[in-house]
Amino acid sequence: MTKDLYIISSVFHLLIAAAVAASRPNNKANWVFIRFNKKRFQDLQPCLLSLVGSEGQVLYLDDSSNSVKQRKKNSEVLLNFAKESHISQVFVGNDRHVEFQFLAHFLKKEIPSLRSIYLDEGLYSYIGRKASGAIAERIVDQALKRLVYGAWWQTPKTIGASDYIDEVWLAYPEQVCSILQSKVRTQLPLEGFESTLFQGFIKCWGGLFDLPINLHKVDFILTITDEKTLLSSLAMKRQSET
Repeated sequence: MTKDLYIISSVFHLLIAAAVAASRPNNKANWVFIRFNKKRFQDLQPCLLSLVGSEGQVLYLDDSSNSVKQRKKNSEVLLNFAKESHISQVFVGNDRHVEFQFLAHFLKKEIPSLRSIYLDEGLYSYIGRKASGAIAERIVDQALKRLVYGAWWQTPKTIGASDYIDEVWLAYPEQVCSILQSKVRTQLPLEGFESTLFQGFIKCWGGLFDLPINLHKVDFILTITDEKTLLSSLAMKRQSET
């Protein structure tokens, strides 16, 4: 049995990963949550159990201290979890996280056949990440992170572009940004969204917000940016107005 590891750091990552996992019922799915709101994770736990066979397949890494020491510790815990779970494929929505790069670098030394797959995060996949081209990130940030974490650290030109990523799975592979065009591109398994497993997960998730069980008259769903980015943007706007 193929054993997959899904690294989740946002609600959108969770949504896409759940659909992918639902499309692969013969694979064993393991889940790791990093940089993820703890209260939200706790609320979602009953719903997550519908996607896994046991609680032992789900790991939450506390990042509340937001320190180098904490992220190094979390990286080690993540690597050990992956080893114990005998992971052969890693799915991630953000390859800029230290925890993922640490895992991909050291686990591949032990498992040369390991595949790391970037899952479409809906924005940078198609327009690229302009900030990644700035000197501050390309030179200064990369040098500091290599000094602090190790020479294995990479600052990708955009999300999903690091050498640790073997494939990119996208909703619109033909519209990918130029930087990701050299990667192996695969269509997201959209059938996962229609599976009974995924629909049961969404029904449970919607129940947390007292949403109607059947939403027949929905014309479209609007997904907004990650709340951390949104709050940062609002704060910058307020500063510019003062």
